[in-house]
Amino acid sequence: MHYRVLGVLICSLSATVCLDFPVSAASLEWLHPVSQAHLSSAVIRDVSADGQVMVGEAITGAGSTNCTVWAFRWERNTGFKKIGGGNYYASAYAVSGNGSVVAGEGGYQDVYAIRSLPPYYGIGALGSLAPHDDSGDTTHIYGSSYDGSVLVGAECTSFTSTAFKWTNSDKFVSLGSGTARDCSSDGSVIVGSSNDAPVYWDSQGVAHSMGSLAGVSSPGTATDVSGDGTIAVGYMVTDYAHGRALTTAFIRTTDQGMVNLGALPKEDFAATTTAVSDDGRVVVGDWRCSTSGFPGFVSGGFIWTPEHGMRDITDVLIQDYGLSLNGYRIDGCSGMSTDGRFMYGAGVNATGQPDLWVVDMAIPEPASLLALTTGFLGLGITVFKRRLR
Repeated sequence: MHYRVLGVLICSLSATVCLDFPVSAASLEWLHPVSQAHLSSAVIRDVSADGQVMVGEAITGAGSTNCTVWAFRWERNTGFKKIGGGNYYASAYAVSGNGSVVAGEGGYQDVYAIRSLPPYYGIGALGSLAPHDDSGDTTHIYGSSYDGSVLVGAECTSFTSTAFKWTNSDKFVSLGSGTARDCSSDGSVIVGSSNDAPVYWDSQGVAHSMGSLAGVSSPGTATDVSGDGTIAVGYMVTDYAHGRALTTAFIRTTDQGMVNLGALPKEDFAATTTAVSDDGRVVVGDWRCSTSGFPGFVSGGFIWTPEHGMRDITDVLIQDYGLSLNGYRIDGCSGMSTDGRFMYGAGVNATGQPDLWVVDMAIPEPASLLALTTGFLGLGITVFKRRLR
């Protein structure tokens, strides 16, 4: 009798686990980079592998004589750290996978590659691929290896763009015409564009085409790559509307080639990717579409998974996770941890002032819940079997 009661209790507990526990959970936090009364705009550019560090730039006092563009590094435990500013323009485009090295572009009247190391009080000028001939020449760093020993980017003149790889030993090494956007954890695989097409550079610095989407031969670029260098994401220009490019997001693997990530049901829709998880099962990015009051447009962020395709991240947070934005608006998704748990982006508060956000997709895997439930049921069945023997 006691065994039968125990079995019933176990089975009841299994049902309780299934019915009462949420299938998933997530949290949304707004970060407030500076006093919002003085913040003109803020952008997140890159996120560390574990999602605990993110970098970007903020503009304060736009349109005034006190306008300042400064880079920042944000860490979950310590908050925002201002890098540069004042008369020194600085923008952080890349953070190493381990979160220790910040890199990007900066300068007074000329724009060069920069790097900031702990404790991030100052900026180190890395120089440029070639001497700058005029004020139109700029050097940009867009991506970093896991430890920050390899940085990638592009040197731009008025008419050309040359991709490069930077290391402590070799400094700047040209990869030829194009723009390097990101690299694998060890820096051996680099992705970006060359001749207006998505490419990857191998460990020898040789460029290889990523192929193309069916029926699309227009310009495009890769924007992010997985840690092992086998999965890349990017976008292609597929059309133009009202003078704006309409872009289609893609994921590219060594096995399947380039795959279209689809679109949201919006007018003149354009999507650009910003990050891919290391297993390739989560892609995030920005979207933009026209409004009935053209030339205006609205923007947001998207999340793509193989199971659900492309979805507006705002819809996912509200419909799937029951979160409330409390009058805030998400305007894009700029980065993600390599496991897909932490996602970052920009938006505005209820009064229209700019802000930044982070989502923690602290999700108990459905498989884990199923395993837990199955375990309880299995235990109950075992108890019954033993009682019957």
